[in-house]
Amino acid sequence: ELRLQEVYGYEIWLKLQRAGFGPEKFNSLNILEPCAGTGFLFYHLLKRCRPKSLIANDISVQELERSKKLLSNNKLGNNIKYVVGDMNSINFDQNIDLIIGNSFLHHFNNVGKILTNFANLLSRGGTFISLHEPTEIARVVESGIFHR
Repeated sequence: ELRLQEVYGYEIWLKLQRAGFGPEKFNSLNILEPCAGTGFLFYHLLKRCRPKSLIANDISVQELERSKKLLSNNKLGNNIKYVVGDMNSINFDQNIDLIIGNSFLHHFNNVGKILTNFANLLSRGGTFISLHEPTEIARVVESGIFHR
């Protein structure tokens, strides 16, 4: 798949490092990826670090199945919890230290509401990072970071 080219993984890490996130910082984090799709972002994260825990969310069972296949075929998917459902109505029973997504905010009808939901899911000191938004909202949130 073209999206798995190393250039994308490298670009993601450059952005994360500029935001103060190197591979060593990820090792202690509980991470949620909303709209995880086929596993593109976790694929690149797991090639460089081993977070404490990972939650992949998507509204599509088929997309999460593709993610499981990609990550297990590359021996990267051992510590991932897969959660099917709409992020507007899911509650999690653990602290989320980092919510990170790649090209996903455009899937939500009400971006303000979902950003509020994300802020409420984050643990104290938690961080939200949005990467590669293909819409006008990108000017506002591209690589946007907010801390709780």
